[in-house]
Amino acid sequence: MSVERYRRLIQQLLPTQGSISLSELELRIAREMGAPLARDEFDEALSQEASAELYRNGRVRMTEPNLPEADLMKRVENYLKSDEAKKALRASRDCTLVEDTSRTGAAGMGEYSRPDFLMATIRQFRYDPSAYLDLISFELKNRDGANLKGVHETLAHARFAHFSYYVIPRSRLRPKQTDDLIRACSEYDLGVITYSIGQDQSVGHFRFEQYPKRRPIDPHTVEHFIDNQLSQASRGKLIEMAKGTHG
Repeated sequence: MSVERYRRLIQQLLPTQGSISLSELELRIAREMGAPLARDEFDEALSQEASAELYRNGRVRMTEPNLPEADLMKRVENYLKSDEAKKALRASRDCTLVEDTSRTGAAGMGEYSRPDFLMATIRQFRYDPSAYLDLISFELKNRDGANLKGVHETLAHARFAHFSYYVIPRSRLRPKQTDDLIRACSEYDLGVITYSIGQDQSVGHFRFEQYPKRRPIDPHTVEHFIDNQLSQASRGKLIEMAKGTHG
């Protein structure tokens, strides 16, 4: 039995309010599986999904771990640079760059003009002699910051980017809140990526909840935004990638 299967069962069987005894949870999961627990896999899944109050009374409750956004930044950046993310975004492995733009860029471009991350990818199709640039923005929030204001921040980036994504944690205790934010993004044709935070402060299980529609942004607007938000090194790399697609 995999850790992931145990995670799903724990999530399904733990109450969202209050707690149950660890022995009761183990019994419920064994019944669902029709087999004895694999202790190592179960303990690992439990550490990711719930807070076990074993030191006091042997009871288990579901919690919502959180991390400061500053601690999330590098972990999310690593994911966006991964082949898994590029495949989901249909971004070229060789002609794509990602940059943390949360503290960079020129001032004076308007409120919410700095996404947390920018991805620039040059796309080219097999039978099309032309190549074109797509700019993708990402607005990251932790559990405390995931709200409608963040949706509006993500929407503001759509003035400059062809695709914009809101990146938020999934909530097990307040699933309606997550659903409401996804629904609000859908109304504005924004994408949503969700992730989980484990009790061990691991960050993972990224999931594309919905994809945005491509916005037709004027190339001069895109160029101006890149000049003001990306570092000189990234701009130089992007120019070299563009030359490669035409050469």
